[in-house]
This record gives sequence, C-alpha cells and structure tokens, in this order.
Amino acid sequence: MNTPATTKPARVGLAVNLLYAGIALSVIAFIVGFAKASSAPQDSSSAIIAGVIGGGILSIAIALWFTIMIARGKNWARVIFLVLLVIGVVLDLTQLGYLFSFNPINGVLNIIETLLQVAAAWLLFTGESPAWFTGSSGQ
Repeated sequence: MNTPATTKPARVGLAVNLLYAGIALSVIAFIVGFAKASSAPQDSSSAIIAGVIGGGILSIAIALWFTIMIARGKNWARVIFLVLLVIGVVLDLTQLGYLFSFNPINGVLNIIETLLQVAAAWLLFTGESPAWFTGSSGQ
C-alpha cells in the first residue's frame, strides 16, 4: 500500500518559488502599467484609476494567498489555481495584442509570468506532488 509523502517534495517547493516570482513580476508590471497610464492624457476619471489600482492590488493579494495555501499543501488551492490558470491563459491570448500595443514591457512581463505559472502547474500536478497534496491535511 502506498503511503502519502509527508515531507514537501522539492518540485512543490520549486513550483511555489515560481509562483512567488510570478507575483513579483505582477507587481513590477502593475507599477510599469500604472506609470504608463498616469503619463497619459488626463481624460480618465479618478474613479477608473482607483478601480484599476484596487483591482491590481486585489489580484496580487489573491495570487499571494493562493500561493501560500499551495505551499501549505492545500489540495483545493492547487486545483483552483489550475482552473484559474486555464481561464487566465485563454483571456490573455485574447488580450495579448492590446497589452503589447499599450505597453510592450507589460506584454513581455505577462508572457513570462504566464510561463512561470504554467511551469508551476506542471510541477504541482506531476511526479510526487499529487501524492503529497492528497496526503496533506486540510484538503
């Protein structure tokens, strides 16, 4: 009978580090995008700008929370992360042209962040990772 792994596999640790790197890129992209938007003509209302800032901060906070839950072995967080990743990749593909036309730096950062997340998902769902998650408490 197979017993679930009790120590965190190295590939889970690597996946979590990739997710943290992606969050760091999100913060950089947010700052770069905000700087670009604030240098644009001032025809945007302050409510729109506040919404963008709030949405960016909320997105980063949610990504950080999910990464922490994944690092703690929460299987539900790993599964929801995968679902959100698939949805996000589909949405990113539809917005890639706009993102590059708005700010090429953000386009490149977005692609790198997505690749980090895809690599993390692969690490979280292959090898010894699934056994560790399904054997962890608090699924």
